[in-house]
Amino acid sequence: MKLGKEKILEILPHREPMLLVDSAVLDAERGLVQAQLAVDPAWDVFRGHFPGDPVLPGVYILESMAQTADLLLLWPQENRGKLPVFLGAKQLRLIRPVRPGSLLQMTAELLSEQDGLADFRVKAMADGKRAAAGQIELVLKQKRAEDG
Repeated sequence: MKLGKEKILEILPHREPMLLVDSAVLDAERGLVQAQLAVDPAWDVFRGHFPGDPVLPGVYILESMAQTADLLLLWPQENRGKLPVFLGAKQLRLIRPVRPGSLLQMTAELLSEQDGLADFRVKAMADGKRAAAGQIELVLKQKRAEDG
């Protein structure tokens, strides 16, 4: 199923400036989701990381892969409104820099899920070249009343 920005905003709790998924294709039966992010050269982060040689911070790449996985976790109706929490990364490698203007393509494949705890194999490609890869662990939490 193809997901545009409007549908992504219905599923993910993230909002600008930390929404790092523009579109996605979800195959819930196979436990796989592929997403894209256009890396906007106008993002404020590029003013200081690094002046004259801007690079997307690795934590942004990691967060975009986690949000890609979040889509799969939050897709079932019974999980809507829950909060996906990043627990950690294993064997994460940042392979090449991602530059302003790049098209970042992320893939998240569900490896295991039990009691709201999920492990994913993730990767990111920038302009068709491998940029990052590894495994991440997420957990679904109930939102607190004051979180809205």
